[in-house]
Amino acid sequence: MRTAPRRFSAICLTLALFAGCTREASEPSLPLGRPALSSAGLPAAASMNALEISARLPGIAPWKVRLERSGGAWMTFSRSDRPQDRELADSKLVDHLLEVLDTFATEAEAGKAPEGELGFNPYRVEFRVPGAPRPLLELGEASGPNGVAFRVAGGKKIWIGRGALLAFLPAFEKPDAFSNKLPYALDFDAIDSVRLEKTAGKGRGAWEFLRAGDEWFARESKGFGKKPLPAEKAAILERVFHQRLLALLPISRLPDLAHPDWRITVRNQSGREEMLELLFAQNNVFGFNPVRSNRSLQLYPEFAGSLRAFTQARFTPLKSGTKK
Repeated sequence: MRTAPRRFSAICLTLALFAGCTREASEPSLPLGRPALSSAGLPAAASMNALEISARLPGIAPWKVRLERSGGAWMTFSRSDRPQDRELADSKLVDHLLEVLDTFATEAEAGKAPEGELGFNPYRVEFRVPGAPRPLLELGEASGPNGVAFRVAGGKKIWIGRGALLAFLPAFEKPDAFSNKLPYALDFDAIDSVRLEKTAGKGRGAWEFLRAGDEWFARESKGFGKKPLPAEKAAILERVFHQRLLALLPISRLPDLAHPDWRITVRNQSGREEMLELLFAQNNVFGFNPVRSNRSLQLYPEFAGSLRAFTQARFTPLKSGTKK
């Protein structure tokens, strides 16, 4: 009979421990004037290699995009508005977004207004590490000219925050805002050398150029020349890189690139290489660069004019690449 109180005490102790282990995490306390994410004990956004952004903005269909860093560049691995496997993202834009997330600061408590009035039924924008049980940051309605209601790390308390993040919000109303608009994955400043090969039509041949600072050197029979290209010829060559993407083509509209008109291969100093294949069809310029995307590209017709100017400038082709 004396063992009953002990059993009862043990049961009470077990229940107390269980209750303590399962209770909700405490609400983070955010000091005013300090960055919200670091104050909540979260890792710096700039150090992250993956980010998921969801938006439910008034007048715009809800969307979600998942970004991941791959080989030093940011890629779009999924987006809710269209089926797709992988696409080059605007790495500079994503990196800058992460920087401003780190500087987003707490300005005040939101007060007692209902969640719906503050823009959390549903939330307007959410930032999340893919697979994490709680979001990094949820944004609601704007508050005054420079503030926005927010919740951090899945907390229930609503605060008012401010920072450069607010200037970003109108810029990404749709997932296309994160898409890189260039046909190359390498940024122009990172390009160390290039090989251009015209594989069809009159004037077929191959050319190679090495870049050193702002100067270009053409490959000759015994290696790259010692004299840089004249400024006017360098400008014609660089037009090949300053092209922009018109559209990513859906699977049903992929052109046949088995026999492209041009192949452009670029490399950086570490040897990373990518090839852009181009096909001219009437007034359209189509391309494919598997490093940039697994979809074909449609480029502005000006690309054809840039390559025509290149061939008319009479650069010396490589003998091994010249076809008669």
